[in-house]
Amino acid sequence: MLEQIRNPTTPLSAAHARIAMLILSRPEEALRLSIAELARDAKVSEPTVIRFCRQLGFQGYKTFRQAALRDIAGEKGDAAAPKINGSDSVEVAAAKSVDATIRSLERLRRAMPMDAIRNAATAILKARWVHVYGFGASATVAADAQHKLYRLAAMTVAYADAHMQAMAASTLGAEDVVIAISSSGATRELIETVRLARGNGATIVALTRPGSPLAALSSVLLPVTEQENREIFTPMTTRIVQLALIDALVVGVTLLSPATMVSERLARMDAAIRQRRIVSSPVSASPTDEGSA
Repeated sequence: MLEQIRNPTTPLSAAHARIAMLILSRPEEALRLSIAELARDAKVSEPTVIRFCRQLGFQGYKTFRQAALRDIAGEKGDAAAPKINGSDSVEVAAAKSVDATIRSLERLRRAMPMDAIRNAATAILKARWVHVYGFGASATVAADAQHKLYRLAAMTVAYADAHMQAMAASTLGAEDVVIAISSSGATRELIETVRLARGNGATIVALTRPGSPLAALSSVLLPVTEQENREIFTPMTTRIVQLALIDALVVGVTLLSPATMVSERLARMDAAIRQRRIVSSPVSASPTDEGSA
């Protein structure tokens, strides 16, 4: 939640920015205030506070404040969490790695960009083509997105090669969507390709760091705010968060799709897969087997 306020997916108005600055400057104190007190200190009206909360995906100030206070408690727990170090045993390091992943997913849940997920899912559902671009570790996430989305919506294809991305992007138009995945949001080849696709009118859904060059090019931003430590024994939590966002996006596409369309597509694919499975005959039990205890 605090991360959403620090890095909003859409620009804040001047009045909303004053509320954000007040909360971020002294979060625990500000969030203990009533809506009238917060409005007074931020020099805005109470309806403006409510609109600020709704922009972040909450019905009102009460639900926003509860979520933000939980987020503060979660950040304190993250800061106190033990880090992996070179003197750890394999067992201890493995447990810390899993704990780090759990904390990353909890942070994502607290700051889930609900409106952005809905907007991205709607665009994907209407698209003619969906291209998914990513390099390195992000390429594996792009492949996962292709595997899940092409079963539900438009023709979906993932590209991990810069030249293939550029050629594919040159064919896109206003009816198409690009999902661009990058932990840094600053990879030169990806930025150039996304700029090309955007120039052709494609909708850009970016899974990346807020404030990055890729985020600036996005039509819809799904923020990934994990700060990855590059030490050899640090878990790669960014990839897990990216995968979780893809899963949430796929669920959104599924729920917005006509039920009959989804069931028919999945049934046809299941039938195609079944034809490629080796079916072995059941092994008959021998008399010895039948008589054994």
